[in-house]
Amino acid sequence: MDVSKEECRKVFWGIAVLTAIFFVICILVGQFDLPMFLGGLLGAVVGGLNFVLLCLSVEGLLEKDAHRARSSAAFGYFFRMLFTAVVIIFGYTADFINVVGVVIPLFFPKFALIASYLCRKGGEK
Repeated sequence: MDVSKEECRKVFWGIAVLTAIFFVICILVGQFDLPMFLGGLLGAVVGGLNFVLLCLSVEGLLEKDAHRARSSAAFGYFFRMLFTAVVIIFGYTADFINVVGVVIPLFFPKFALIASYLCRKGGEK
């Protein structure tokens, strides 16, 4: 449990930094406005929540037998992807949210994890 909390903390910091960089890039290219800001926040929050749900799912799978774990993993994956799709569709249909601002930050947890692992490997050498 402590390992997943530490990973979540690292990923959340990474999401925050990447979201700030995203906003700065939007400002520099002249695309920063309220819909982009709201979309970026929504995408960052959903990306972080999606990562937390994945961590909780994996922790729960370790306590189950193989058959139950497989079906629980499939349900968890389906639920997370459905949730993400609903958020993207909401970003697309809502006039006050930029869908690009929603979609790009959804990738930030993956980028934060990759950066965390690269920094960890570099520190171990």
